[in-house]
Amino acid sequence: SKSKKIAVGFKSTALRLSGENLLNSNDHLTELGYKSKLVNKMLPKISLFNVSSDLLEDVDRSSRDDAQIRELEKKMVIDKILEKNADVKELHLKSHTLAVVYLKKISEHQYTIILKVSPAIRAAIFKDEGRIYLGNSSHIASDRFNVAQCYHSQGIGH
Repeated sequence: SKSKKIAVGFKSTALRLSGENLLNSNDHLTELGYKSKLVNKMLPKISLFNVSSDLLEDVDRSSRDDAQIRELEKKMVIDKILEKNADVKELHLKSHTLAVVYLKKISEHQYTIILKVSPAIRAAIFKDEGRIYLGNSSHIASDRFNVAQCYHSQGIGH
């Protein structure tokens, strides 16, 4: 018997959920025995170090709580990335994932930023010597990996 398994990739979580709904609502596919199962794979993450705090000086902090300010800062980072990185902007406009997952002020004048990106955006960034342009400077992007290590055996992946 044939397995009837098909792997389908999507550019973003929203498109993936839409695709799952479409597949599960198709009576013909259901009759044939197909069903959708989401596999949660982690999207690539990219770290940017020593990003100037000048990048976020235009964020309007008046009459806002900390959570609102944080969201405005994250949006400003994305806007600044799209402003200077045409390949990334083109992919983002096609619904590829680009999100700030970590934004921390490490000194008075510098931030560390971690971005969650689609594989295509990651490829576009590393095609250009692994640089992301922000404001008047460029920053070397580095892959960020999360590796699970067992507390007892010190083994990897379980």
